[in-house]
Amino acid sequence: MKVKQLKIICASMFLALGLSACSKPDVTGVWIPEKVSPDDIFYEYYEIKKMEGTDRYQFITNLFSIKAGFKGDEVPYRIGEPKTMVLDFTKDNTYCVEGSMNTKCVVAVDGGKLDIYERGRFVKSSSNPPTIPVNK
Repeated sequence: MKVKQLKIICASMFLALGLSACSKPDVTGVWIPEKVSPDDIFYEYYEIKKMEGTDRYQFITNLFSIKAGFKGDEVPYRIGEPKTMVLDFTKDNTYCVEGSMNTKCVVAVDGGKLDIYERGRFVKSSSNPPTIPVNK
């Protein structure tokens, strides 16, 4: 009887471990740069939304100018329209833009942060849209 209980406990532990190892991190939300330098001219933030009925996500890029180029320029101001791409889960906490051959990816890291390839580390914002800094 005890051997059977031990087998059930071991099987349950392996199942729980296996499921947790295969789980996909939640990357939804508004993601802002972890650090903004006083010299930065541009400010980019991302919004990630789950697409209904799929395991895919909308990846929306928002770009703003946060430093005036000429005296009297009002900042921040949006540069262009938001760009939307589609993210697919690939492996190891990584989501990549559809069709990018894994060159444009988002990686969930410990502490609730995202590494966005070639863009740096981002943290989740508590507001949508986030407060956009202004550099003088």
